[in-house]
Amino acid sequence: MTGAPVTNLTKVEREVIGCIMGSERAVSEALEMLRDDDLQTGACRLILQAARAISARGHQVDLMSVTAWLKENHPKIEKIEVNLAA
Repeated sequence: MTGAPVTNLTKVEREVIGCIMGSERAVSEALEMLRDDDLQTGACRLILQAARAISARGHQVDLMSVTAWLKENHPKIEKIEVNLAA
């Protein structure tokens, strides 16, 4: 049995990113299961890359650490708009 087709992939990706940002266990599981190219939205892909890099250093992945990583590694990005509550 298959599920309904996903019609709003961006919304689904935002929900996944929002969920993993709230839990260390979820971050760990998501990083094991997801590859960067599994995400179509550039902003979500960058956030996943940040989470992977931060986790690899043994640091906690949260909004502050992801924001700091993005500023350090992608200084030309003024802001990434991903409404995690949407």
